[in-house]
Amino acid sequence: MADGKEVVVLSGNADVKVLSKPVYQWEGKTGEDRELVFRSAYVIAPPGLGEGISGLTFRVHTREFRDLSFLKGETVQKYPGNKEIRRYADGTPFMFSYERIPTFDSGDREWDSACHLAVYADADGINMIHCRHGYKVPRIEVYIGLLKSIPAFTEWLERLGCADRI
Repeated sequence: MADGKEVVVLSGNADVKVLSKPVYQWEGKTGEDRELVFRSAYVIAPPGLGEGISGLTFRVHTREFRDLSFLKGETVQKYPGNKEIRRYADGTPFMFSYERIPTFDSGDREWDSACHLAVYADADGINMIHCRHGYKVPRIEVYIGLLKSIPAFTEWLERLGCADRI
């Protein structure tokens, strides 16, 4: 979307900021090309330090999400490595990924004990929403319009039926 309103906070205690580098490091071994390059990237975060996101409603293009609802959908197929193909209520398929992060203290459990990812296609391209969180959500990253993929990630796009969109 040329108007700069690709990601909008509709309600809640958070702001949207543009990330300077729209690149995400996909899983893999150090030294491998793991870069997914997007047209743009944003972070949704509360205005102050030590605050978690709460009561958030945000929009990515025309799709609205509430808090972590971008992860919710009917499971269609499960895969090894905590990955699934799911469907949103409107039938749109998305790749869901989950990683449990080891915790060592209450701060970790509060802010950094899980990593979630959702990838889906819309009219403007392939988008990814990433969130590393605990009981509280410190930030949500939104990557818009995949420009460059790698073979390991393209396999997921093929499962979603949108590999031809890059």
